[in-house]
Amino acid sequence: MSAGKKQRSSRFTQGMTDALVEAYGKHQYILQSKFSNLVTNEKKKEAWIKVADAVNAVNPAERKTVEQVKKKWEDVTGSVKKKERHARQQELKKLNTTGNGFLADEVSCLMYTGARPSVDILSQSEQEVARILGPEIFTGIPGGQDTMKLSNTSN
Repeated sequence: MSAGKKQRSSRFTQGMTDALVEAYGKHQYILQSKFSNLVTNEKKKEAWIKVADAVNAVNPAERKTVEQVKKKWEDVTGSVKKKERHARQQELKKLNTTGNGFLADEVSCLMYTGARPSVDILSQSEQEVARILGPEIFTGIPGGQDTMKLSNTSN
């Protein structure tokens, strides 16, 4: 092996991922806030360092950098969004079939009540990520308009 080749880092364990989700939840206000007089770039860096420290406390032999922890958070949230989207698509397919027992207005009501069809397929840690992200990430803002639909109908 050549001296310039980078060695792969070990994978995140489930314990490390759980610690990441818990620590992110504790610092979510700072990490998700827009920059302002109260939330500065320095405070966000400090919060990410605290999250990385929490992850590294699980297994001190496998130290993770702040960049690795941020990347893992992006990967976890992307995975949760994908599973959530798939579960919602499956739920809508069930609701749109003939004779499903639901009326059309009940279908739209289910979509905007924050009902979580994916609870069965998400782990406990992933359910916590979904809670941190908030229902708007998955269902949109209640009463909002889909701009893609508006632009398509004007043609």
